[in-house]
Amino acid sequence: MELIQQQLKAAGIEVTLKQLQVTQPAPTLQSGDYDAAWGNITRADPDALRSSFSTRPANFYRVPAGSLDTAMRRPRPPTPLLDFLPADARP
Repeated sequence: MELIQQQLKAAGIEVTLKQLQVTQPAPTLQSGDYDAAWGNITRADPDALRSSFSTRPANFYRVPAGSLDTAMRRPRPPTPLLDFLPADARP
């Protein structure tokens, strides 16, 4: 993030970085008292994109409703647990 801050400063844009403690992001995002937010959310759950970039329920990234939101509302088929196992470990 510091590199982005330096690059934006060179372009005349002042950025203040604020690192939050683990308990702070949700209340901060819910308050809307920020101009931009960045976080790294990765997990094995296929709904990771939906929870971050859908306009429902919280829409912390302030994403406008559009085709991405429509696509994310479609039900997804369940992923069989065996698909996560290496081929040589499957029964």
